[in-house]
Amino acid sequence: MGLFGLVKFITTNFDKYLYLVLFILLFIEEAGVPLPVPGDIYIFLSGYQVVVHHASPVFILIDVTLASILGSSLLFFIILKKGEPLVEKYGKYIHISKERLEQGKYWFDKHGEIVILVGRWIPGLRIVLTIVGGIFRLEYFKFILAMGISSLMWSGFFLYLGITFGRHQDKILNVFKYVNTYTGYIFYLVILLLVTALCYLYLRAHRRRQANPR
Repeated sequence: MGLFGLVKFITTNFDKYLYLVLFILLFIEEAGVPLPVPGDIYIFLSGYQVVVHHASPVFILIDVTLASILGSSLLFFIILKKGEPLVEKYGKYIHISKERLEQGKYWFDKHGEIVILVGRWIPGLRIVLTIVGGIFRLEYFKFILAMGISSLMWSGFFLYLGITFGRHQDKILNVFKYVNTYTGYIFYLVILLLVTALCYLYLRAHRRRQANPR
């Protein structure tokens, strides 16, 4: 069974094995393996299980935080031992370049462990920060303490959103009854305008670079 098969299996049994599923998914993700569906989505979905009294929010937070700590610790020590050669070989698969590593080093030098507390909230940076911490040999205790606190806050936020949605899902879903056909056309028009604007800005910047080569 491959990774996607495993994810499909545990997703299918999400309700039945909630704590185990969350632990496995978050551990895999924090260990540096990209998942088809981000872990925070599963935390959000587990909020409904709290609403229907099938799970405890305290146990969910403990479960997710422990999985995050163990997964990121594994990745941290792998990078600590293997270093940059491993990142140079496989970094492209998770969009990590030397430039991103140097940027991460700059952030750590300037702000210390606060970068972990704040940066882990930014999509795509959780794994990068762990890798940067391993490459530049951050003190493990400080790293894992900041990571644990950030993970607890991050998972608590998504769990709260899931619980809130679960409690008010009928009211929220009823809003879609008022969505008519024209709303879809307006949505696609806005997307088209945004794409057009981005293309225009890109072309203008490209022409400026050609006109003023260094």
